[in-house]
Amino acid sequence: MAHQPDPARDRIETTARRRAVLSNPLLNRGTAFTHEERRELDLVGLVPPRVLTLDQQVDRAYQQYGTQPSDLAKNVYLTALHDRNSVLFYRLIGDHLAEMLPIVYMSRARSSCPCPTRRGWPRPSPPICWPGPAAVP
Repeated sequence: MAHQPDPARDRIETTARRRAVLSNPLLNRGTAFTHEERRELDLVGLVPPRVLTLDQQVDRAYQQYGTQPSDLAKNVYLTALHDRNSVLFYRLIGDHLAEMLPIVYMSRARSSCPCPTRRGWPRPSPPICWPGPAAVP
């Protein structure tokens, strides 16, 4: 059964404004913010002026996904999308599950470097505090 949007139930109340909204992947809806929401959240001028529905955003994201040259590039694209707009990420994955699931879960194991993941960090680019090799016993 498809989810039927219910504005009263699906609305998230927040005191965040401007960049705080856009930097939170749970609040950020990109171009799906209505003109009224853009005024309320003080986003006018921070997002493109055209309002797109979630379906339109999914179509556009899928086209961008398709232009990625490798599985690793597709994984990087999806990771960046997740960090930016989790609603769009999960909808895109849900609509193309069979195609994208191997990219999301297997790409790093196959073709990525053994780099640590940022999952669980409070910000997308946390500062790393390391005193240097002299401090390592």
